[in-house]
Amino acid sequence: MRFFRWPACLAALLLACAVHAAPLPVKGQAVSLPALAAAAQVPAKALEGKVVVLAWFATWCPFCMHEAPQLQRLYTANAQRLLVIGVNIEHGDREQAAKVKQWTARFGWKFPVLLDAGALENVIGKPKGLPALVVLGRDGTVHQVESGEMLDEDVDDIAAFARGALP
Repeated sequence: MRFFRWPACLAALLLACAVHAAPLPVKGQAVSLPALAAAAQVPAKALEGKVVVLAWFATWCPFCMHEAPQLQRLYTANAQRLLVIGVNIEHGDREQAAKVKQWTARFGWKFPVLLDAGALENVIGKPKGLPALVVLGRDGTVHQVESGEMLDEDVDDIAAFARGALP
C-alpha cells in the first residue's frame, strides 16, 4: 500500500511548492525596485551600483534548504559587488517571523530577508515555483531568472557577472 501513496505525496509536495501569481520579468527587462522592508530597512539607494539577487524561498521547501548555503556563500564572497535579498513567501503565517529567524540562524544568512514581499511583488511579480531567483544588473535590468534549485555553476555564473566577467 505504501507504494501507491508515493505519487500522491509527490504531487502534494509539488503543489505546495507552487506559488500562483504573475510571472517574473524576463532577461533584459528594466526593473525599478522600491525601498524594501526587511528586518533592517533596505533603501533603494543601497541597491544602486550593485548586482541584486532576489531569492524567493519558504522555510518548508526542501529545495530551498539545499540552496540556502549556496546563497550565503555567494553573498559572503561577493558582498562588495552584490546584494542578496531573501524573499520569504510565507506572509499570512502567524509564525513567519520566528520561522525565518530560525532559518537565517540555521543557514548563517547575513543578508536581508523580506517578510512582506508585497511591494516587491507589485513591481516584479511572483515566481511560479520555489526556489526562484532573479538577478538584476547594476543598471536595474534583469540579467537572469531561475526557477528551481541552483547548481554550483549557476552560483559561479552569478559571481562572475557581479565581478564584471560576464556581460
